[in-house]
Amino acid sequence: MPTRHWRVDASYSYIDSGRTNLAAEMVAWYGLKSAEGTQVVQGVRQDATGRFVVDANSYRPGGTVAKWIELGAMTPAANPSLLTTSNGQTIAQEIFTLVDNLNQDKEDLEKRWGVRPHKISFFTAYDFSEGRLKGLTVGGGWRWRSANIIGANSQGGEITGKVITAADLMLGYTRKFSRLPGRVRFQINISNLLDQDEIIPVRRSISATAPDGYTLPGGRGVAYSRYDLVTPREIRFSTTWSY
Repeated sequence: MPTRHWRVDASYSYIDSGRTNLAAEMVAWYGLKSAEGTQVVQGVRQDATGRFVVDANSYRPGGTVAKWIELGAMTPAANPSLLTTSNGQTIAQEIFTLVDNLNQDKEDLEKRWGVRPHKISFFTAYDFSEGRLKGLTVGGGWRWRSANIIGANSQGGEITGKVITAADLMLGYTRKFSRLPGRVRFQINISNLLDQDEIIPVRRSISATAPDGYTLPGGRGVAYSRYDLVTPREIRFSTTWSY
């Protein structure tokens, strides 16, 4: 029987890229207060005339917004609802936009959208060093990635998408040529051997009126607003000369 050398590689990884406490220095500098979840309090509203009005109780004393409000109380011209910035918006409107954008960023970045926390890979190969199969290498592997996070329901619970799995194959052959020094290796690698290329949901379609998502008419399942494509079967052939 030919001698065989068996190699096995296995790995596991855990990744959690959800960010926490985003823009903490900015929140402290402006004196913004924390709201439910990851949000900060939006202390500006529009009155019946469309004017932006600042609620002083929505901000921490000593912060930048609180100081603007204190300045506005000293003279009508400095009122945040009246004082305009260089871009033609009032201070109050600028504060509204700032907090609104910050809350949107915190919603997007402090969640784990798209994260696949668990990843497992396994690969094994046989090297034949004697007999008729001398120089031949046969290998195969399997990759698994846990379901991606694609959204949250109305209670704040995470919604998951689909698991990704793929099988890989490797065939190699090393030999010497009489008039060439060293060895030449021919190798073929096939990724996603079974050509599993179904589309993967990335973001669930939700709105303020449908916080738990939409259901497609005709019993066609849940609606998604974004998909990713899985890389189809890939075949690579390589030649290596070593001496």
